[in-house]
Amino acid sequence: MIRGVGAVPIVAPTLRRGTQGTDSCRCGDGRCYPGTSDPDLPQRSDARRHHLRKPAISIVGDLSLLMPTDAIPSRAQTTLALLRGALVVILTFGLVGVLAELFLLEHTEEAWQRLPVFMLIASLVILAWHAVDRGPLSVQVLRVVMALFIITGVIGVGLHLKGNLDFELEMQPSASGFGLFWETLRGATPTLAPGTMVLLGLIGLAYTFRHPALRQRDATRSTPG
Repeated sequence: MIRGVGAVPIVAPTLRRGTQGTDSCRCGDGRCYPGTSDPDLPQRSDARRHHLRKPAISIVGDLSLLMPTDAIPSRAQTTLALLRGALVVILTFGLVGVLAELFLLEHTEEAWQRLPVFMLIASLVILAWHAVDRGPLSVQVLRVVMALFIITGVIGVGLHLKGNLDFELEMQPSASGFGLFWETLRGATPTLAPGTMVLLGLIGLAYTFRHPALRQRDATRSTPG
């Protein structure tokens, strides 16, 4: 509609209505909201209007994005922490139990028999240190000792097997073949008993695997300056 005032024509603004009686807008999604009738508004303004009209429940859910990631413990992180705690408890009880058994069996007559005793005592001392200082150094030392546990266990199985074999050959010089091997396994000295050291070593390595203290150390090294 054009109204004339003198010689200057004045164009009255007209509003375009949508199919549902709302003001039209250039939102691009087929929905129009009141207050967006000007077709010349930038697309960014339309996007802001849509964001402000977001449902309240969705806005509340997005508040977690404003919090630091480390401050939001996930279910997986909680589960890993519980598993890691269970491993160190199992490891501690296992070390104490095996150490007590070796003392009861008087497994200290020869030098090679005293080796696992010293390693068990050393591992308990390292665990006590780790309980006080959760730094990366104690984790690394514990990891090295647990690797030595595995090596010591394998060597122990070989020594027990050799001791039983020598005893069986002394008792039955003519024995051979599978019968000798079977009697060696069933000998007076428990052949597979040192395998407990291997098991404890694997538990300790599982506890130190990707330990949080090691990740913090790597993060500190990667930080410039």
